[in-house]
Amino acid sequence: RRNRLITLQQGVAISGFNPVDKDHGHAAACLTDTNGNRWPASLIIACDGGGSPLREMAGIRTIERNPGQTAIVADVQLERPHGQVAWQRFLKGGPVALMPLSDSTMASLVWTLKDEDAKVLLDADPASFGQSLTEIALAPFGMMVLASDRRGWSLRLRHAIRPYAQRLVLLGDAAHAIHPLAGQGFNLAVGDMIGLADALEWGDDHGCEPGDASVLARYARGRVAETAAMTMATDGLNALFSFSPAPLRSLAGAAMTILDQSPLKNIALNFANGTLTRGLFSRRG
Repeated sequence: RRNRLITLQQGVAISGFNPVDKDHGHAAACLTDTNGNRWPASLIIACDGGGSPLREMAGIRTIERNPGQTAIVADVQLERPHGQVAWQRFLKGGPVALMPLSDSTMASLVWTLKDEDAKVLLDADPASFGQSLTEIALAPFGMMVLASDRRGWSLRLRHAIRPYAQRLVLLGDAAHAIHPLAGQGFNLAVGDMIGLADALEWGDDHGCEPGDASVLARYARGRVAETAAMTMATDGLNALFSFSPAPLRSLAGAAMTILDQSPLKNIALNFANGTLTRGLFSRRG
């Protein structure tokens, strides 16, 4: 908010996108807001979520899949401090995950279940919900109590076939909405920001405008490997632990325990945070 180059607009929404601004022609695209204001720019960066209105306005096509799952999101109060430890348990129907918040006894919950099971828990009274969570998560934090409203998100896995249009580029869930397993969507979004910054730097070195098609194509090419790898990993793990027969889930769980205690753990961590794929597939010059 203190940067003089940034104008923060609140209480308005984007109502239109035009890839050609009437005053600047093909040198700029233009957004229109609900107050009737026009916002021309050489490049528009859309970070407006999995249901991205800007993606729809730009006519960017997607590939979608419905896994039949709902993620319940809420804050919970813990009986014992989390010690900055995140907790995730794979269950039939979907994983339950707890991410530590700044308050030592508060955590952010993402609980993925089959649609019909999620509806039951969303309708349950707060005490029953907390009891069910405590029993199913088996987390080392003691009794857990709801500390906020619950929200249910129907999972839709969406991927833009090409994450850009004329003078508009997609980042984060707008470009690739993956399963919320282990919070990897955040890591992909960070990778998108790094990739776009690299592409813009390359464009500047080569005399290109920020919205030049060659810059956006370079960004898109650079994100293919990491996005594809993480999509397959999260979708595959979700399918394995959520929908496979019990013996196969038990075998997979044992394999994960062995991985956690082996030198391969660091490779897996580098893969999860994007370091491995960005290092292998980054292109400079």
